[in-house]
Amino acid sequence: MPAPRVSQIERCDGKRVIDVRANAIEQGAGAAIVAELKDWIATQNIPGSVEIRFEGADEDAAEAGAFFVGAALAALFMMAVILLWEFDNFWQVILTLTAVIISTAGVLVGVQLMLPYISVLMIGTGVVALAGIVVNNNIVLIDTYNRLRSDGRSPEYAAIATAAQRIRPILLTTGTTICGLLPMVFQLKVDFAHGAINFGSASSEWWVQLATAVVFGLAFSTIMILLVTPVWLLVPYRVGRWMRRMRDRALPRKPADAVQVRSDDHKQEDRDRILPAAE
Repeated sequence: MPAPRVSQIERCDGKRVIDVRANAIEQGAGAAIVAELKDWIATQNIPGSVEIRFEGADEDAAEAGAFFVGAALAALFMMAVILLWEFDNFWQVILTLTAVIISTAGVLVGVQLMLPYISVLMIGTGVVALAGIVVNNNIVLIDTYNRLRSDGRSPEYAAIATAAQRIRPILLTTGTTICGLLPMVFQLKVDFAHGAINFGSASSEWWVQLATAVVFGLAFSTIMILLVTPVWLLVPYRVGRWMRRMRDRALPRKPADAVQVRSDDHKQEDRDRILPAAE
């Protein structure tokens, strides 16, 4: 039962300080409880002279989140430099990095469906690992598209052939990765020494966050890549063709040269006038 235990008054920089400590009954529920407390505090009429600060796990999560934001931006920048060096095309670089951002939607779906709580450290690590796989799949598609275009194929044919030729290797690599991580998602531990299979062990729980982020993000991004990337590769071609049409419509048309058509009778009259004069 809660009971007052104030035996001394603590101050920091001349201000009264009161520490409130608590542990969640359910493991990992601390973040949800802190979020509820913040919402409740926002509805209270607390004087402006009172400063409320959350420390402990909430502070560590905020620091980890800030670190992974910087790490993700740095990773995207380095990927952009390498891709621009390889493709020499700004649109294809933007398309590849956009697929990385889209893949995070699958991560959010997996978090809502599978995870009772969120670990910023492991989810962030999973997102960074997922970015590398998504970029590799896009490189395979874009490189095939560029090769077909260099062979003289039309943009529409190259986009369709790219999706048809690369669907099998992309699905194989995605499927093997997902199947390899599913034991971590379901906290499956195989004890070969004792010939036992355990579910929900303490050692396997640590990797659930990372595996869930990669599995759901990769499954979602693979579907989007196979459908969206070939279509978006045609955007510069379609936009260029549309701009040329608008330019041709805007330019004034030159009037056709007037051509004087003379009948055979007029030609004969001219010949009759010219021949006597020659004689």
